[in-house]
Amino acid sequence: MINRYFQSKESFLAFRHIDFRRFIFSKFLLTLALQIQFVVLSWQVFQLTHDYLSLGLLGLAEAIPAVGLALYGGFIADRNDRRKIIIIVMAGQFLTSIALMFISIYYEKNAGLISSAFPFYVIMFCVGLLRGFYSPAQMPLMTQVVPREAYANSSAWNSTFWHIAVVLGSTGGGLMLGFFGKKAFLRLGGRRGLWARPLKSVVERTTLLMLEVLGFKSHKKGGTRREA
Repeated sequence: MINRYFQSKESFLAFRHIDFRRFIFSKFLLTLALQIQFVVLSWQVFQLTHDYLSLGLLGLAEAIPAVGLALYGGFIADRNDRRKIIIIVMAGQFLTSIALMFISIYYEKNAGLISSAFPFYVIMFCVGLLRGFYSPAQMPLMTQVVPREAYANSSAWNSTFWHIAVVLGSTGGGLMLGFFGKKAFLRLGGRRGLWARPLKSVVERTTLLMLEVLGFKSHKKGGTRREA
C-alpha cells in the first residue's frame, strides 16, 4: 500500500526505495534525540554555572572534535564499510546518553554540593568525536541506497527531514523541560528501578544487532563467533 502511494507521486521518488525510507527515518530520529539531549544538557549546565559563556563553551566542546576529525572521518569512511561505521557511532551515541543519564541522576542526588559542569563538557566532546565520523559516512551512504535518477530527490528530502528534526527537537526539549521539569525525567521509574529491566533489554538487543551487522553471529547459549 505504501509502495503504491509512492509510485503515484513523483515528488516521493526516493521513498519508493525501502532502504532510503529506513535511512531517512533513522537519521530523523537520531537528530531529533540529539537536539532534545542538547537542550536538556545546556539547561543543566546553565543551572550549575549561571554563566552564559558556559553555554558557548558547551557548543565549542562539540564543534572542535567534530570539525577537527572531519577529514580523517572521511578518510576512514572511504576505506571501510560505511554501514558499520554508522552502527558503531549510533552505539556510541547510545552509551553517551546512558552516561549522561547517570551523571544527571548523581548531580540530582547531590544538588547544591557540586558546581562543576566538567562531566557535561566531556559528554559533549564525546558526541563531537562521534559526529566527526558519522557525518562523512552517512552522506555517501545515501547515494548507495537510491539509484542515480533519485539522488536529487533524496538530497532534498534529506535536508528537509534534518531541518524538521532540528526544529522539533529543540522545541520539544524546551517544552518537556517547561511542562514536566528535570525531576520528572530523573524520577521516571524512580528509585525502585522500573527502568532497569527495559534498559537492560534494549542494551542486549542493540548489542546483538550491532554484532550481527559487524559480521558476528550469536549462539543460542550467548556466545559469538566471527564469520569466516
